[in-house]
Amino acid sequence: MGAIVFGVILFLRVEDTSPQRFALLDLSEHPPGSATPYVPEAGRFPAFYLVRTEDDEVFAIVRLAPESGCLVEWNEDEGRFQDPCDGRLYDRRGVPVGGQGRALYHLAYERSEIDMVMIDLGRRVPNPHM
Repeated sequence: MGAIVFGVILFLRVEDTSPQRFALLDLSEHPPGSATPYVPEAGRFPAFYLVRTEDDEVFAIVRLAPESGCLVEWNEDEGRFQDPCDGRLYDRRGVPVGGQGRALYHLAYERSEIDMVMIDLGRRVPNPHM
């Protein structure tokens, strides 16, 4: 009277040879006021800076300048980014100094309660400070 149903589960092994899309970073290695450059493996994902402000805000800022296409550099003495190609300056949040031009993109991220940050290297988001 009862029916017995047998299910078959087929597991396929998929070999993942692509670079990791997520970066997990420990904020204890990034003191307030720091901007640390990262270049993900194989160049598939954008180079970025992990910025931690004195107010404990955290940003993952894409290094590629939107106007020139050059990689911005962090000037620790001035506390801002500079585009080496056109000289344009950006504050620590990636906003153009003086209000001229487009802001640097950010990468999406999640911050945990234990001060770990997971950055989605494949997801650029508009700068939330513009």
